[in-house]
Amino acid sequence: MKEKSLKIGIVKKKYECLKGFLNERSRRIWAATEASALGWGGLTILSEATGLDCHTIRKGMKELETGQIHDSEHIRKKGAGRKTITEKYPEILKIVEDIVTSPSGSDSDSPSKKTCKSTYKIAEILKNHGYDISQKSVYTILTETLGYCLQPEKKERSRKRKIS
Repeated sequence: MKEKSLKIGIVKKKYECLKGFLNERSRRIWAATEASALGWGGLTILSEATGLDCHTIRKGMKELETGQIHDSEHIRKKGAGRKTITEKYPEILKIVEDIVTSPSGSDSDSPSKKTCKSTYKIAEILKNHGYDISQKSVYTILTETLGYCLQPEKKERSRKRKIS
């Protein structure tokens, strides 16, 4: 038991020094290498010392055994990762457009696509309708997908002449 605690302490110290330099893939491969070097019980020791899931370390071990470490330019396999908001909610574009073009939502005098509703307000409305969306996602939908301009028009300042 004492030996296991000692090993966990050593691995934890190594991990603390390295973790700032490791990405998802290199962390998995490093953990798999360390676990293999420790032998029996190494996987458990690495998991306890680093907080990495056993499945992640096993995946790294499998990659090392087969030599099939994924493309070095990409950390995850193609298609992996979080889906975009429009993939998650295909109807979101129409809903955002409807919110923005509602009578109180757009500047109808302007020829370009503009809105007077803030991205925070639109995100709040969408959240109230059950959508898990951030202000940043609303901003991206409005500016990049729907082509809206969110900067207000410059106001002309009236100059008062100083009469001497």
